[in-house]
Amino acid sequence: MTSTRRKVLFLYPQSLGPEPEAQRNAHFHLSTRLTGDLIYDWVRRPVDRERLLPLVQRAIGDFSFHFDDDWNARQRLGGARAFQFYVSKGRQLIREKGPYDAIVAYGPFRTGMAGLLLGARSGTPVVVEIPGNHLKSYEFAGGRFSSLKRRIAKPVLSFVTSRADLVRLLYPTQLDEVGRPPAERLAVFHNSVTVDGIDPSRPREKYLLFMGYPFWLKGVDLLITAFRAIADRHPDWRLRVVGHCPDPSPFLALAGGHPRISIERAVEHPQAMALMERCGAFVLPSRTEAMGRVLLEAMAARRPIVASRVDGIPTYVSDGENGLLFTCNQADDLARQLDRLLGDDALAERLAAEGHRRVQERYSVQSYVDQFAEMIERVVALRGTRR
Repeated sequence: MTSTRRKVLFLYPQSLGPEPEAQRNAHFHLSTRLTGDLIYDWVRRPVDRERLLPLVQRAIGDFSFHFDDDWNARQRLGGARAFQFYVSKGRQLIREKGPYDAIVAYGPFRTGMAGLLLGARSGTPVVVEIPGNHLKSYEFAGGRFSSLKRRIAKPVLSFVTSRADLVRLLYPTQLDEVGRPPAERLAVFHNSVTVDGIDPSRPREKYLLFMGYPFWLKGVDLLITAFRAIADRHPDWRLRVVGHCPDPSPFLALAGGHPRISIERAVEHPQAMALMERCGAFVLPSRTEAMGRVLLEAMAARRPIVASRVDGIPTYVSDGENGLLFTCNQADDLARQLDRLLGDDALAERLAAEGHRRVQERYSVQSYVDQFAEMIERVVALRGTRR
């Protein structure tokens, strides 16, 4: 391992806005091992930038932050403007700051394509991070252009991952539907989740907690259905569904006015963690999920977990050991596991204790930093062997 910090150019999409709180910002921690620049397709109104940028700059350690400041162009050109910005700003930084040891693109689409173009022009090795199961995400999320996105996702994923020097996954089978690169060009490890400030000693209250977005993709309808099926057997328990939902009416209708089901607005992170620390159990019934940061936060809070057996969740939650898994998209199986958990305090405590142990031993921020730095060393060495 080299003693010199590697210089890395990161490309991030608009959907992954910069985290202004230092301890929750991955690059604040990565700056102990790496240095470099962050390019975000993060366009905001001038008033928002003035408020947020000083916070972001204090939070990113030894990395420099770059974002698109042309609000009007982004509004007119959309994704084309984003791709143009990645390439033009990346080329400018490479000219002005000299060569980078690696380019890391978060996501295979605009960021991944821009990263490959910049890498080809500069001779810099490229890492593409795959943050989810994109084929399933477009299938379940819906929205504008979703059918077109589904059609092009697989060929684009195949193109980008076959040409990247190294591909980073969150779980081993993440690219099985597309075709995985050989093992020497793969890195598999968890995302950075700051769990040090979560208090595992708070008294447990009798509510099941869900936090997430969007509700349909995350399986909130399954959870409401399952809770209603077992609610009469557990009259002291209630269900709290927390998160941003532009149209909660279908979920309210499904709840049917049940007095122990509440659908609540999203809250800021400190309030979210307070809810996590006090809940009796955390439930993540997703239809697709690469990792689930909230699962690691629930483990850190020493809370038992019930989650769907889908995608990357079984990589982080072992059924009967640090949580209970149910068959994805099956509300009756979710109801069975909830009934089992709520009726067995000893089981709940055993699952919670093992989850807390695992998150401390396997999924700490330091573990993430070490594996990320090792990945950069691998891709530098790998590019060297190809020359």
